[in-house]
Parts: sequence; C-alpha cells; structure tokens
Amino acid sequence: MARLDVTLSDQKKLSFDLSSGKPLLIGRGEDADVRVEGDLHVSRRHAEVSLGTGKLKVRRLLGASNPVYQGGTPKDEFELPPGGVFVIGRTRFCYVDDAPARSPIELQHPPDAQAASPFAFKTMSVNDLYSMGAQSPIRWNELLELPAILRQRDSGRFHAHIAQLLRRSTRSSWACVLG
Repeated sequence: MARLDVTLSDQKKLSFDLSSGKPLLIGRGEDADVRVEGDLHVSRRHAEVSLGTGKLKVRRLLGASNPVYQGGTPKDEFELPPGGVFVIGRTRFCYVDDAPARSPIELQHPPDAQAASPFAFKTMSVNDLYSMGAQSPIRWNELLELPAILRQRDSGRFHAHIAQLLRRSTRSSWACVLG
C-alpha cells in the first residue's frame, strides 16, 4: 500500500493512504486532505501530492508562503521514489510503498538466472551494507541520528557527533569541529 507518513513538529506521526489515485492537498486549512496542525510554516493550501508510476509527485501551490525542501533544496515541483522525504516548515513527509519493488533485472530474467551480487540490483541488505566496512567505515545508523540531534539543538552533542563521524570516516585518532 502506498502512503504518506507525516512527522509533525511535536513528533506526532500520521499516515495517509495514497492508493485512491486522487491528488491530496497538504496544508493547515480545513479543506486539506493532509492537515498539518501546529506548524505555522505550512500555509492553509501549501502543496499537492499525487501518485505517479511508482513515484510520488509533489507540487508546491501558488500562494504557499514557504518553500518545500527536498534533499535540502527548495523546490516547486519534483518526484520522489519510495523512501523519499521532503520537508515543509518543521514537518517531515516520507513516501512509503510497501509493495515489493521489482527491478528491471527481475522483469527481464527469472529469479534463478539473476546475479547474486547486490550491486546487480542497485540495492543492498543491511548485512551487505555493513560488510563494506573497509570502504565505508561510518556506521550508517549514526548518520540517521543527525536529524534528531539537530531538532534538539544541542550544539555540544551535535559537534561531538560530527567529530566522531569525522574520526571514523578518516580513521583519524582525533577530529575537531569548531562552531
């Protein structure tokens, strides 16, 4: 099932079904399908999302007072693959599709003829990812903690975390982050 998972600024989580195929309005207004209460950075009618061919189409509406950020960049219109994230104000939106993805390789070849390497599928399991330790010494879960640390605005903890990531990624005995 395709859905839009929303994390509000107060960390409350909501989920909206996208499988109807109709566009959903994101905003603070009473007519919004995805109603974002409490985030004053979200306009009454801010953006519209609709399900395309395996991707979520996101469009900022005229009159929206603040940008829609995707990948840290303000954008007026873009598409997201499953797992893709965008942000409006202090609210985070994640496109989730629980249907099993079928890669082009799976569509062209039966499963027994497929290569065993995860690189052939352009995806990796957790074990494959961690087995690349020599090439990628950062523990990925540490990178995933950064948004939570930023929300807490604890600069000392944030700088210590960045310094630790720098030490591990460069294999240095020390690193210093000045802020």
